[in-house]
Amino acid sequence: MNNDRDAVERALSDRPLSDPKRIRTRQALLEAASDVVVTKGPNALNLRRVADAVGVSTQMIYTMFGNKEGLLEALLVEGADRLYQRLDSVSDDLSERERLFELG
Repeated sequence: MNNDRDAVERALSDRPLSDPKRIRTRQALLEAASDVVVTKGPNALNLRRVADAVGVSTQMIYTMFGNKEGLLEALLVEGADRLYQRLDSVSDDLSERERLFELG
């Protein structure tokens, strides 16, 4: 099993950052990490558990994010991006109150 995992990871790490499979793996790691942070807090984030949840080794996390702090930073950036996208989706023609309800 580990040999298969290692082969997949080598193939993924050689792919360009824009490769769809690499993007899906990165997104899966972020979602697994987000689940831990939301339910148990950032101090409970364990790279081994995140990697196991996605079916990769911790080396893939280090390859994609550098370290645990890099993974947390990526979560923060992704969350901020989603917030800004949501804020931008609300019409400026609405009153402040209407915009708040629209964001709801």
